[in-house]
Amino acid sequence: MTTAPTKTLAVAAGWLAVVLGLAVLLPSSPAAAAPRLVAYASVAPVAFLVQRVGGDRVQARSLLRPGQEPHGFEPTPRQVARLGEARVYFSIGLPFEAAMLRRLQAANPGLRVVAADAGIHRRSADGHHPDPHIWLSPTLAARLAANIAAGLTAVDPAGRSAYQAGLAALTRELKQVRRDIARRLARFKGRSVLVYHPAFGYFLGEFGLKQIAVQNQGKGPGPRGLARLIDQARRQGIRVIFVQAQFPTATAHALARATGARVAALDPLAADYLANLKRMAEHIAAGLGRRSPAEGRP
Repeated sequence: MTTAPTKTLAVAAGWLAVVLGLAVLLPSSPAAAAPRLVAYASVAPVAFLVQRVGGDRVQARSLLRPGQEPHGFEPTPRQVARLGEARVYFSIGLPFEAAMLRRLQAANPGLRVVAADAGIHRRSADGHHPDPHIWLSPTLAARLAANIAAGLTAVDPAGRSAYQAGLAALTRELKQVRRDIARRLARFKGRSVLVYHPAFGYFLGEFGLKQIAVQNQGKGPGPRGLARLIDQARRQGIRVIFVQAQFPTATAHALARATGARVAALDPLAADYLANLKRMAEHIAAGLGRRSPAEGRP
């Protein structure tokens, strides 16, 4: 087991690597310049948006690796060191970002931090805390993309026309995906969807659906809360409980056994963002329509 002092030293070593890496990464001549602008986002779906706006001028990277969960996330020394290559970081208001980015900017004063979520009103995830999963709304994703285009242009003014073209193409795709999903889910408007973690409120709300979450304020339900959920699921005829790979599923399976429902997976952090929105809609439609999705039970 890694001790706290050892972990502290490892993280410090990561920040030292950022500082030392900058001396190597800063170009001393045109020949030493990196071929593409390195841009970071916290999660893969936002990195997808950055890449689609930036095109060939940008190399977009996600800080979180597949399977990592942003709540309570702490970057590893290797992740911190790699951040030293970034020229711009697109933040979206995740809890870990503020402290991490302050340290990173102290080590790399040339790093521009862009609030990709600027101007976006947050819904509440559980009645107490703002919901960070704004990228799951195609409409809000278009606003993220506009902020990303402005941020890339500020860092790389020569790429303005390319970034505007990327933004226009992505916006068209987002509108089409939204239309497709709206048609797919139209007949279920007003229905409730039971999820373990309250990550899908923006997506469901955009298409007239309601989210019921098992988890509240980061905690699973006690015996009384579980009984209420069982009663609610039975009364509303809920046949599917949606879970995420990043969270335990024992409570969801207990609910499923008590209500005769099945458990299915949704992934709010999938890297293939547009395809994943459509995939989520298919699974939700399958659950509300009481038929089994192609991928089966997790």
